[in-house]
Amino acid sequence: MKSRTFKLGNGDIVDLVEFGEHAIIRDPDAGCTITSNSRFGYIQMCYSTLMNVYDIGKRRPCVVHLGTGFGYDLLHVNDLFKKAALDDCRIVGVDLTDYGDLRVSLDRFDCPIEFHNQDVMEYLAGVKPQEFRDDLTPPRCVVVLVDLFMKGNSPIELVYDESFWCTLRDSINPNYIVVNRCTGPETYSVASQVLKLHGCKKNSCLEFYELAKGS
Repeated sequence: MKSRTFKLGNGDIVDLVEFGEHAIIRDPDAGCTITSNSRFGYIQMCYSTLMNVYDIGKRRPCVVHLGTGFGYDLLHVNDLFKKAALDDCRIVGVDLTDYGDLRVSLDRFDCPIEFHNQDVMEYLAGVKPQEFRDDLTPPRCVVVLVDLFMKGNSPIELVYDESFWCTLRDSINPNYIVVNRCTGPETYSVASQVLKLHGCKKNSCLEFYELAKGS
C-alpha cells in the first residue's frame, strides 16, 4: 500500500491511497471519498431498480453518470448489461477531475464507453437530446445519474438550482433521472417545478424521476 497527495478539480489537496488494483481518495476535512470499488450499495440499488422496476434493459439503454469519479461504477453497469445480454447500449461518464491512470481502463468495457473531464454544466452545454437517440426501434431509453459531490455528504448546491434541471432537461431530456442525495435534502421540490414527471420513487438515498413523454 502506498500513499501520495492528489489535487481535486476544485484545488483541494487530498490523500490518495493505492493498494494493489484499488485506490481510494480521502479528504477527512471535507468528508470526500472516491474509490475504485464499484460495489457500493447505492450503485447496486440504483441499477437494480432501473433494470428490475423500470425495465430499461428492454429499451437499448444509454446511461450518463454525472460525477463518475474513477468510473468503476460504470464498469458495474457494463457487467450488468453484459450479463443480461443487452445489445446496442451506451455508457457515458462525466467528472470535473481527470484521474489519469486511476480511471478504469476502457478496454474492460464491452459497451461503447466515453469519459468527459468537464464541469457538468460545460458538458451539458455541449450536447443535445438528439445525440442520445436515433430512429431505431425500440426507442433508446436514456438514464442520467446525478451524483455530484465535492464536500461532505450533501450534493453540491448546483443540484438544488433550477438552472441545473432546466439545462439537464434541454440538453439530454432523459427518460429517467436518478439523484444520489446521500444525507442531503431531497431534490423533488425543485425537480418537479422544472420537469413534467410521470412518476417519482424514493429509495433510501436515491430519488428516481420518470419523465412524462413529450416533456
